[in-house]
Amino acid sequence: YHTQINSLQNDSIITFEDQPKSIVATQYVQNHYEISKKTQLSIGLRGNYISNTGQYLFEPRAGLTFNLNPVWTASVSSGIFRQFVNQVNTTNALQGSRDLWIMADREIPSQRAIHLMTGLVRSKGNSTIQINGFYKRFEGLLDYAFTQGGLITEYQDYEELFFEGDGFARGVELML
Repeated sequence: YHTQINSLQNDSIITFEDQPKSIVATQYVQNHYEISKKTQLSIGLRGNYISNTGQYLFEPRAGLTFNLNPVWTASVSSGIFRQFVNQVNTTNALQGSRDLWIMADREIPSQRAIHLMTGLVRSKGNSTIQINGFYKRFEGLLDYAFTQGGLITEYQDYEELFFEGDGFARGVELML
């Protein structure tokens, strides 16, 4: 990865920060188990090494599938997912929203999310209908809230303008 924060000002591109290149090495192992003729369990583990942080992070994942009958299948799954390139939301009443993408490093944490999903699938012939419900809890979300000035305005302590927090998303997806 190579990330760079730029801004277009009066037809000139200004580079604020050119982050060092980073390497993300990922491994994944997964196994499927047949608990019964109608029930399957899938367990996996993903490992990520990111050179900017020097950390090796693990992300366990699991899923359970139930074949209710030849047409209907139910499933439930959960896992931990990380994002190493963070989207930093910016808020400015005068200039609107300008979002930045910043690579995780020793000061900026990677974002972490716990996913919980459940669903039903009806598959018959050439047609499939799938409905899934999900809940995701996020940690390490970043917000850059400057209320006056712009991205190139000089501030005494710009770190006071960064806020870190948690969040969640929930919803239903339908596929036909």
